Amino acid sequence: MELEPGQAEHYRYRGDALAAAGKYKEAITDYTKAIELNPGDAGFYSSRGDAYQGSGDHDKAMADYNKAIELNPEFAEDYYSAEVVYEELDKQEEKPESYDTAKELTYKYAEAHISRGAIFHQLGKYEEAIADYDKAVELIPDEPGVYISRGASYNKLGKIEEAIADYTRAIEVDPRYAMAYVSRGVAYGKLNRPEEARADYIRAVELDPKLVHLKAFYDPSAEKEKTPDVQTGTVEAGSEDTAIHRSRGDALFEKGNYREAVAEFTKTIDLNPKDDEAYLQRGVAYGELGQNEKAIKDMRVSAKLGNQKARALLTKMGRAW
Repeated sequence: MELEPGQAEHYRYRGDALAAAGKYKEAITDYTKAIELNPGDAGFYSSRGDAYQGSGDHDKAMADYNKAIELNPEFAEDYYSAEVVYEELDKQEEKPESYDTAKELTYKYAEAHISRGAIFHQLGKYEEAIADYDKAVELIPDEPGVYISRGASYNKLGKIEEAIADYTRAIEVDPRYAMAYVSRGVAYGKLNRPEEARADYIRAVELDPKLVHLKAFYDPSAEKEKTPDVQTGTVEAGSEDTAIHRSRGDALFEKGNYREAVAEFTKTIDLNPKDDEAYLQRGVAYGELGQNEKAIKDMRVSAKLGNQKARALLTKMGRAW
């Protein structure tokens, strides 16, 4: 596709398409050109940061997220204010044109904080991560995944009560968010509150039967692949991080951010190679990105692990599993 010189948005759109296809190097080139043409656009830096993150270059991703947040363009804050004003318009069919723009820009600005917070968390800089998640919560208070992420950082600092408060808030925002119950159950276990932990695990399994392994924490007759502490309701190390990545992947997929969803499901699989649902979800995300070979491969792994939905999908497509 030939681009007209000086059209930064054209480079951004092509960069988005390349990034969605997993071609991060080419996407970075286009985002860089967009930045050269319009260095004051925070969104360009945020998008390039996502591409760097997808390519595994966390240092450059962090630098771009920092720049996006540093720019903090006035129009982003103005649109955020407009979003508050237009809140009541959610119930109306006709909305001002600026309404959708407000939603898009507010989420994009919050996304830079979320992404930088995730990197801080991975680096063990939990206070810095929490500061970024605080800002994201201000901008998008109805996004349950942000509370899960902030709760995880509180957990790492040993601030379990604060973590529980965040997991509870995530549940209030989305009462059917199974992984939020898992995270809160883990936290209750750490405070030696087994009954509350068991209640959360039971609810999580009710919402997502694929979490059946949690029965080991409240049903002594359940088959145990691992050795959980049934008395305290605590879970093995790393399981909370698995829940966090699963929840982030789900939220990103729902928003159509398929490449970022793939990254989160991959982290889930790294932590739990037997997570058949994560393989299925990653496969579906690959399919949305047009990466059909990877999609089929993941669905087959999911099917072999016993996932009935994966088996049904492969059969419908005429594929063996």
